[in-house]
Amino acid sequence: MLEDGELIEALLYRSRPDVVILDYQLPRINGLELCRRIKQDPLGPAVVLYSAYVDPVLTVPSLVAGVDGMVHKGSPARELFEAVRTVAEGGRHMPPLIPELVEATVAALEPDDRPALDLLLSRRAPPVVAATLGWTAARLDDRTRRILARLQQPAGSGVFA
Repeated sequence: MLEDGELIEALLYRSRPDVVILDYQLPRINGLELCRRIKQDPLGPAVVLYSAYVDPVLTVPSLVAGVDGMVHKGSPARELFEAVRTVAEGGRHMPPLIPELVEATVAALEPDDRPALDLLLSRRAPPVVAATLGWTAARLDDRTRRILARLQQPAGSGVFA
């Protein structure tokens, strides 16, 4: 297992895996930021966030980043295997969105970021989101980074802490 998120990106282009398992806590980058970068590639793999920080509060930021599945490290191994199998087949292994958390997210964002949030939460691919909004890929990337920065948690640092 690689611990340096920046090294993972280079390996993805060489190996082209179907699924990548990321922790939230990585040296120099967090798993959501790395997932966001991975998902910019139209051929990018599915991503499972496997972390001790996984809980319903992380669902909205994870969906914004493009995570396909979430599993808490304290869960039985079979749940991780099932998540990998599900996302490899094109499915999702995510907890349900809690309306109060979505409302808190919307309230925490700038009004011009809300249309992007709605489309990202509906699981649209970044190129589709950018095209729908009439934005360039760079503008969507900037807005997505900004949204994630506002929502980052755990450890009491985010909107929902």
